[in-house]
Amino acid sequence: MFNIAAKIKFIRENKITKYSFIVFVGSFIAGIGGYLYNVLMGRMLGPAEYGIFASLVSLLYIISVPAGTLSRVVSRSIAELHAHEKFEEARYFIDKINWLFLKIGLALFVLFLLISPALAGFLRLESALPVIILGTVFFGSFIGAITGAALNGLQRFYHLSANAILGSVLKIIFGALFVWLGWGASGAVGALTASGIFAIIHAYFSFGLPEKSREIKIDWKRMIAYARPVFWATLAITALYNIDVVMVKHYLDPETAGYYGILSLLGKIVLFITGAIPTVLFPIVAGRQSRNEEHFHLLKYSFLLVLAVSLAITAFYFLAPDFIVSLLFGASYLPIAPFLGYFGIVMTLFSLINVLATYNLSLNSMKFVPILLAGVALEIGLIYFFHQNILQVTQCMMAAMFLTFAGLAVFQYRQPR
Repeated sequence: MFNIAAKIKFIRENKITKYSFIVFVGSFIAGIGGYLYNVLMGRMLGPAEYGIFASLVSLLYIISVPAGTLSRVVSRSIAELHAHEKFEEARYFIDKINWLFLKIGLALFVLFLLISPALAGFLRLESALPVIILGTVFFGSFIGAITGAALNGLQRFYHLSANAILGSVLKIIFGALFVWLGWGASGAVGALTASGIFAIIHAYFSFGLPEKSREIKIDWKRMIAYARPVFWATLAITALYNIDVVMVKHYLDPETAGYYGILSLLGKIVLFITGAIPTVLFPIVAGRQSRNEEHFHLLKYSFLLVLAVSLAITAFYFLAPDFIVSLLFGASYLPIAPFLGYFGIVMTLFSLINVLATYNLSLNSMKFVPILLAGVALEIGLIYFFHQNILQVTQCMMAAMFLTFAGLAVFQYRQPR
């Protein structure tokens, strides 16, 4: 009884559990909103138009890797300042970085506009307009990365959750309006831009930092040195669970691409529910490392928690796939039901990959990055050769995710504690 009571007390007082729960609640509510948004888009757009939308969103995740890299770097730097209670310095750092990457985002936005016709051609779109609209979301992702990273690094998890909820609610409102107006996939993507603007404004006023800032010398060389491998790590992590949707849109017919987009979306419920855990793990481990405190036990705890939740969801996918698909997207999408459980396995493996990668990123350890890049290359190669139908692509994903996870697990086992 004593051991059980001690375990319960540890779980209740452990920061990973406490803050994961806060972020989980916010992410869960926001995720419900996000899935309602996708369900609404799936029903309003139909398989072919939804296939366009899904491929554009997956492409967005990949091209937003620079913003994601920025988020990782800024979050770690702010977490270190927060750990030492340097709040005025944190204010200066955030403001300085904000203006810098506003300029970088604008420059990349112009470049994106120039290549938008080529991207539209690869995705076999009749018009480049949806891709151009996607460019505005890409630009906003840079500012959103700063505000989100600041909230995460400052451990403002309540505000981080509120921001996510606000964005998802507005996404539904704008998405329904724009598609109802007849703007199709372009309207669905445009809703991301509109909702993102309001979310960024809300986040900026939620930092809880003093108005007065104190100038510090920013170690740009250290940040760039950290950002370079983080870029490749973030690119690999993002591509692992998004490149398949883009390639399916290129290789398969529009309707099948729409079916696969829905299958991928349902599979990512696993990642959505468990995603709060590595989100919280990152700043806490970074802070503990800066204070030379023990942190490996947090990886073990997070890994087991993600594994348990992911397996439970995947089991439900195998037991009631028809019910899940028909409930969320209607009987017209039932052809994907036989593959749902297997895609749950894909996302379970990816969720575990995400935990291991996040832990190493928080420690500024980048030796694992070649394993992730090899996993992406394997995934692209498999889909390139085997893409006749949804089953083949799903099997390719399972093989790529398993081998990538196995490689990371062996790497982690060999690391000093």
